[in-house]
Formats: sequence, structure tokens, C-alpha cells
Amino acid sequence: MRPGLSSPRRTRSGWPISPRESATTTWPRGTAPPSALKPHSSTCKVNVATRRKEKAATASIRIELHALTKALKLAKLGGWAAQIYEFIPPNDPSTVRKGFVTRDALQTLLKHLPEHLRSLVEFAFFTGWRKREMTGLKWAAVDREAHEIRLRAEETKTATARVLPYGSHAGLVAIIEGQWAKAETLLRERGRFPEFVFTKPDGGELRNFKRSWRTACKEAGKPGLLLHDMRRSAARNLLHAGVPQVVAMAITGHKTISIFQRYAIVAPSDVGEALGRVAEKEEI
Repeated sequence: MRPGLSSPRRTRSGWPISPRESATTTWPRGTAPPSALKPHSSTCKVNVATRRKEKAATASIRIELHALTKALKLAKLGGWAAQIYEFIPPNDPSTVRKGFVTRDALQTLLKHLPEHLRSLVEFAFFTGWRKREMTGLKWAAVDREAHEIRLRAEETKTATARVLPYGSHAGLVAIIEGQWAKAETLLRERGRFPEFVFTKPDGGELRNFKRSWRTACKEAGKPGLLLHDMRRSAARNLLHAGVPQVVAMAITGHKTISIFQRYAIVAPSDVGEALGRVAEKEEI
């Protein structure tokens, strides 16, 4: 028992009773309070339905449910709960996004974006990296001679270190060299070299650009498009180019096959092209 923490009262059956319950309720001998029993899935569904009526985003609801489960697990570790039940409902298939952009749509979007955001968005389209991995990318992680970018485990969402050898991709080489040239210009004009690869025009850290993004998407005829849709686009393009799935996952930073497959969107044109290739082989 940690210093300063008292052991929770328990019923004779071993179930813990919270201080609030023990102070206000007398439970029959050998029985457990409702909070110690398995949470009813119907209650969870009602809470989710209520949050949806409040226009809460699916991601927000998922985060809240995971936070609740984490709290229950900590309660178990602290001796406040005898059992923990996983009761987070599975993702609703209808809420899983399937957005992606083609190369032509990307070029249209880039024209409407502020100049300092274009390289970041194009980098996202090529690599499928997460927003924070890109905005937090520092020059210290870039080896321009070896054409490699190295992310430490603490810099990735999956806590797994990654290496991106980008030398064989002309587009990525152009992006990195272009950002380096901008950094050197800032050094000459402002007397300081920016720490991050993708920055604001003044060299400051790039954080929130939602307004610029929404405006550009609307003007490009893509309202509702997310920066994260570039991640889906990258996964789709990598598989479409014949890159093995395990290699594609190493590029995008996906840790599990199930999640990666959700990102690997199959467009009707992909199916049509595949059937066309089959037909060509049958004719030979």
C-alpha cells in the first residue's frame, strides 16, 4: 500500500466499496455494490448515443471511453475494483472515414494553401506520416547526406523508432532540400536557424493551421477533407504501386495490419484497372 493511501473497505465477498458508497449506503452482508459489478453495455450505449446527439466527434467519444477504461484499470491496481471488464463498443463501420485524394486533387489543393504549408502537405501525401510527426520533425533527425530521416521512439505515436530512407524519391528529396534552403534564408535574414523542418514563415514552430486548411479545402472543392486523409492516400498509393504491405507500414508508421487495412482505401478505379490487367493477360 502506498504511503498516504488507506485500504478501501470491502464486503465479505471481497468487493471494494468506495468511501462515498460506504458513507451513504448499507449493503447486505456478502453482496457487492452496483459499481463493483460488470458495467451494463446498455448504459455505455446510452452514453455514446447521448454524446452523438450532442454532436461530439467519434474520436472524442472514443477517447472518453478509453479514459474511462484506463481509470477502471488504475482502480483495480489501487485495490478499488476487483475486476475490470472491457466494455468499449467496437467502432461503428459507418463512422470510419474513407477519404483520400488523388495526385491531381492534391495539386489543386496545394495552389490554395499558404506557401509555408505546401511542403508539409505534400510530404504527408508521400509518406502518410501523422501530423505531429511532421510538425515535430527537427533538422537534428535529418541526415541530408545519407538521405535519411530518423524518428526516435518517443517521437512516434506507436513508441517505435523509424527510419525513412528518402533518397530514391525525387519528390521527398526536393521537399527536404527546399525546406533547407528556406531555413538558410531565415538564418541570413533573422540570424537564427529554425529547429524544425516545417515551420511558420518566421521560422516558428508550426502548430495549429485549421483555419488555413479549411479555407484551402473549400476553395479547392474538397470541403471536409482532413490532413489525416493524406495518410489514407499514402497507404492506398503505396499498395497501388506494388509496395509490400509490411514495407508500406514501415513507411507510414502503422503498427497493426488491421488499422493499416482501414487506411488502404480501394477506389472503384482501382478495381477497374485490376480487371483490365486480368483481361490483358487472358488475351495474351
